Amino acid sequence: MTPVLVEDGLVRSESWSSRGPDYSDSYRQQAQQLARQFAIMEGVVGVLLSGGLTFGEADRYSDIDLTVYLRQQSLRTWYFGEAPLPEGKSRYRDLRLNVSYLDYELERDRKWTSAEIWRASRAAVLYDPEGLIGELLDSKRPDDAQLRDEARELANDVRFTLDHAVPAWLYRGEVLAAHAMLNQALSQLIQLIHLTNGSPAPEPGWDVVLLGSTGDLADDIVEQLQEALRTGDLTAADVSRRRYAVSTLLRETVALHSPESGSASQGEAESPLQGMLWYLLKHEPIEFDEFLARFDRRLLIQSPAFELVWVDRQPDETLIRFNHERLGHIVQHELGRFLDSQQRIIRELAAHAGDEIDS
Repeated sequence: MTPVLVEDGLVRSESWSSRGPDYSDSYRQQAQQLARQFAIMEGVVGVLLSGGLTFGEADRYSDIDLTVYLRQQSLRTWYFGEAPLPEGKSRYRDLRLNVSYLDYELERDRKWTSAEIWRASRAAVLYDPEGLIGELLDSKRPDDAQLRDEARELANDVRFTLDHAVPAWLYRGEVLAAHAMLNQALSQLIQLIHLTNGSPAPEPGWDVVLLGSTGDLADDIVEQLQEALRTGDLTAADVSRRRYAVSTLLRETVALHSPESGSASQGEAESPLQGMLWYLLKHEPIEFDEFLARFDRRLLIQSPAFELVWVDRQPDETLIRFNHERLGHIVQHELGRFLDSQQRIIRELAAHAGDEIDS
């Protein structure tokens, strides 16, 4: 693999000779021509261009990705044979097309997936006479809180894989399964890097290509990714090496971008369960209605909250309490019966509460 450079926000190969002709200008003109043809048809609300063309990229494998938004009645007629072009992938005058026909009203009211939001955030509007497509895209743009929540969930998924799933498969002698879990964790980590830099997670492939545009990354991000991707001879030693590389990337990513809330040590992302336990530790007792307004009630029966939080039912009110005495007892005598990730939460809670922790 040749060295990689960051240029124009894209992680590229240093060897440009391996790339074929650039068709981006020609393909973009063809896309605009198709948009003009769609624009004169009844019921068409707007046309979007997405994919590599919006980055100025097009080669022999590139599609012209078009999304056509229609009024519901017009879309129905297209389904019954009135559509000017096939939906999905097809050939048209030596062009590779990937066309989607969507119900504008349905898309306006539907919750989009992260991949759909990312595609829309990078799309170019080719036709939008009433400004409805622009309004649609603005309404789907995630706010900072949504991105943080998604990043927090991904970070904890990666951490669970590294702390539990990978060691478990190694213990069972299934080295290949451990490598597969590391591949999954690495894919999630790459998405996390984008989220923590304020961007929806790109589609697979583009998430790697666009890493160079993610801002405050470590200078050796590409080298670290290569180390994490390199499987070697698929041995247990290679699992350990790759696990360390992914763990280092996770730690650096979270440390760079997580807000310093004091609720988790070493800059680690706070899960909903951690957040609930930290809040109760600081503010208990709280009324049950307040708890429901802040947290999912299912957290009460998840470990270690199952043994640290209790519901105090009184004649005139119901309170949620944190059991400090139980926390101290678990730390001193029962810590080993909890999962590694749960032990970390318990130790952090106990340290904050001032309990002695035996290392």
